[in-house]
Amino acid sequence: MTTAEHTHHRFDVRNVVPGEAPGADRADLAGLTTADALEQIWTATRHDQPAEFQTWTDEQGTGLTLFATWCVLAGIHGPDWRSWPARYNHPLSPAVATFTREHADRVRFHMWCQWVADRQVAAAGAVPCRDADEWQYQEPVSR
Repeated sequence: MTTAEHTHHRFDVRNVVPGEAPGADRADLAGLTTADALEQIWTATRHDQPAEFQTWTDEQGTGLTLFATWCVLAGIHGPDWRSWPARYNHPLSPAVATFTREHADRVRFHMWCQWVADRQVAAAGAVPCRDADEWQYQEPVSR
């Protein structure tokens, strides 16, 4: 896939309003940061997601899974993928596929965060995450 074929933008979830996320009414969000609030909502709703979420993730395709995997890897190894262990330097490596399976819940959480952000993007004007795009589309992105 080339950058020109990449049509789905990924968003910085700091722009999300957690209280407006589906399922927010099922979690105590008082005094929490955005990230912690999203974690609480995910914990309360992870096993009871609406069909709309699954439909959206299916429409997003592999790009969403790779972005969510990048989020988990970045949380562990830092945002600059060039400094990660070599086995994770390319999104289509066998090690990344294994990592994605072994961290499936965390990957799904980041997919869910993107769904929540996508629902709010029209009003929020969020900014796509370039670092993940550079990792996912290494060949066509100039450095």
